[in-house]
Amino acid sequence: VNPPFEGGQDMQHVLAAYSLLKPGGILVAIVCANVWYREDGDFPAFRDWMAEVNAETERAPEDAFQGTIRTTKTAAIVLKIRK
Repeated sequence: VNPPFEGGQDMQHVLAAYSLLKPGGILVAIVCANVWYREDGDFPAFRDWMAEVNAETERAPEDAFQGTIRTTKTAAIVLKIRK
């Protein structure tokens, strides 16, 4: 899943995708790195949820989006979650 990052949409997309997984399914998603440090809105609750589902995280390379249609230097995290 590579959802839009604007306005926390990435978190909402990840939660929706997770709800569609069958037991044993794996969700891999890219989210904006601000899920780690922002304290406003849904960010703290999303971090709590990631801990509850034992999400594995890995920082995406800084140039991960260079050469794409929507080039950005936004820092991103790759989530891997098993249901």
